[in-house]
Amino acid sequence: MEFNKTLQNITPSASMSKGLSEVSVFANLAVGSPDILPPKEINTLCLEFSKNPNFSYGQTKGSVKALYNLHKLVFNENPNINPDKQISLCNGAKFGIYLTLKTICNPKEHIMLLQPYWLSYPDICKSLDLLWSGFEYDFNNNSYNIDALKQSLLSENSKVLLLNNPNNPSGKLLSLDFLKEMIGFCAKHDIWLVLDEVYKDLNFAKQSNIHENLHGDNLIRVGSLSKSIALAGMRIGYVQGSENFISNFNLFNQHISTCINNLSIFLVENISKSCYDLFSQFCIERYKERFEIAQIILEQKGYSYLQSESSFYLLVKVTPHFKDIETAIQTLEEKGIIVTKGEHYGAQFKDFLRICLTIDKQKLVETLNQFN
Repeated sequence: MEFNKTLQNITPSASMSKGLSEVSVFANLAVGSPDILPPKEINTLCLEFSKNPNFSYGQTKGSVKALYNLHKLVFNENPNINPDKQISLCNGAKFGIYLTLKTICNPKEHIMLLQPYWLSYPDICKSLDLLWSGFEYDFNNNSYNIDALKQSLLSENSKVLLLNNPNNPSGKLLSLDFLKEMIGFCAKHDIWLVLDEVYKDLNFAKQSNIHENLHGDNLIRVGSLSKSIALAGMRIGYVQGSENFISNFNLFNQHISTCINNLSIFLVENISKSCYDLFSQFCIERYKERFEIAQIILEQKGYSYLQSESSFYLLVKVTPHFKDIETAIQTLEEKGIIVTKGEHYGAQFKDFLRICLTIDKQKLVETLNQFN
């Protein structure tokens, strides 16, 4: 019996394969799953749902009530977005990225990724028979050469510029001016810009509306409630784009996914704006505190890293502290510390590792003090 030949080019998720293993370790810094429990309002809503549960099929894009409340929670009731026609729920942001690319791309078309990129992007591209390349980060200027990026998009005949902001794995934020310029350039050359904004509510500037002023028929925003309100396992994702895009997106969505589960729909319909905002701010404070702790310890030990401005990740350079990344990984794993190789986020980062700040600060201190 044969399998799909594409599988020969697909690799296991470097973070999920180790990070979700049942093997007991001292500290798991590999998988980006919030360690903070969801707000109490979620427990209350789950109990309410259990009193009159609904297990029937729902609308593919989500109920009108859910879409309008999501519009309030995530998009701050942006008047430029019609929730009923320009938003769809989906089974997590990962599925949203996959189905977005399936909707707007044909096989062998090219996707441009900004390094460091989220590690699943290349394999999602491979699964759809798409070509991809990673545009390099400018370490000297802590940014991207925008003119070179434009030239690369044209020379590669790119169909899509796919980026995540705030960034996983580095926690860096792209400027609003950069995003606006790239949206305009891409629109001029019939290139889609897909913006993965899963961590937008966890930036240290405490601005949940960082993408509010971004517009364009070629702009597609993908996110979830996995991180901002610690509901990773509920798989509440969303995509937002033009009415024409959402209509076509849901042609695939209804055949592949049908709908998301009804408990998740119920939660999206009923989570209060005050709960959402207060909990996001609470998470920001916790993660920023951990980042500052990690910053102090790593700098004392002579490590460098990409400056983080959001979320709960750090890209840490391990050479010349260790002779190579393999030695670093082996040394840490012998101590029961699980991390992810930086090369999975782009070839530029082969001397880095990604750590997740998703353990309490006392355990974090104990763990980082073993980075010898």
